[in-house]
Amino acid sequence: MIDAHRTEFPSSGSAALARNAEALRVALAVNPALQDARAAYVHTLLALGRPEDARRAFEPLRQRAAHEPALAMLELRVQVALAAAALPCEAVLCAAAAEVPQDSDRHWHLALRRLADGRWQPALDALLELVRRDRAFEDDAARRAMVAAFGLCEDAVLVREYRRRLAAVLN
Repeated sequence: MIDAHRTEFPSSGSAALARNAEALRVALAVNPALQDARAAYVHTLLALGRPEDARRAFEPLRQRAAHEPALAMLELRVQVALAAAALPCEAVLCAAAAEVPQDSDRHWHLALRRLADGRWQPALDALLELVRRDRAFEDDAARRAMVAAFGLCEDAVLVREYRRRLAAVLN
C-alpha cells in the first residue's frame, strides 16, 4: 500500500538513504511495474533533496494520482519540493499574481510557494480561488491539490473548513 506520509527512512543519515535509493532504482530497472517500490523511491528521492529526480520517478504514477488520494498527496509533495527549490519568495509571487490577476499559472505558483512554506490557510485560499476562477486549469490541478493538502495538513479544524468551502464552490 502506498503511503503519502511515509517518513520512516534508514536512520543512519544520507548514506543509508542513498543506498536505499539505489536499491529501489535497481528494483525498478528490473521491474518498472513495481508501483509501491516506485512510490518509495519517490519518497526517498525527496528525503535526499532531489525533487527533480523525484518528479521524473513519479511520472509513471501520474495518471493514477488523479484517482488515488495517497498518490495525489505524493504528487503534491513532489510539486511542493520543486516549488521550494525553484520559485521566488511569496512577496514576489504575490506581486506577479496581482499584476495579472487572470493568469492562473501565477496563482498556482503562489499556492505552491505557500504550501512549500507550510502556510496552509493562505495556500488553501489561493487554491480555492483558482478552483473558483479556472476549474479546468491543468486538468483540475487546484482541486486535486486541495484534496491532497487536506491529507497533509495536520490542522483538522482548518481542513474541515476548507473541505466545506471547496464543496460549496463545486456545488
